[in-house]
Amino acid sequence: MLLDAARRRIGADRVFLDWHCIGVDQNASGVSARFRNPESGETLPCQSGAVAVGCEGIHSAIRKQLYPREGPPLYSGVNMWRGVTRWPRFLTGASMVRAGWLATGKMVIYTIGNSGSARRRFQLECRNVDARDHHGGA
Repeated sequence: MLLDAARRRIGADRVFLDWHCIGVDQNASGVSARFRNPESGETLPCQSGAVAVGCEGIHSAIRKQLYPREGPPLYSGVNMWRGVTRWPRFLTGASMVRAGWLATGKMVIYTIGNSGSARRRFQLECRNVDARDHHGGA
């Protein structure tokens, strides 16, 4: 749904799949993002623009570039699944639901936006009981 909306709004020729960002350069005229094909290792053409938004996930190359001393992500021992769906309003229409506990599974649901739409964000969380060391060790 999001991919289709992006293609409609900015054009299918502006959406690049399977391109991994490996860094961003900035100068007075804007930014240039560098990419690599994750399977072949081939360097892909740089893409330029006014801004770069680093939203490429937990192993973000842009975050590593901006915060080089941060180190690798630390596993907290919690697995999360997130999503958005259409669902009828409940209670006030702006109400939030939180049910359960991390040890057995927790669910959080709330409305996105205030336009009266029926979009709900949901998040499911569960502690991984097999995680021995939550900081990446054995």
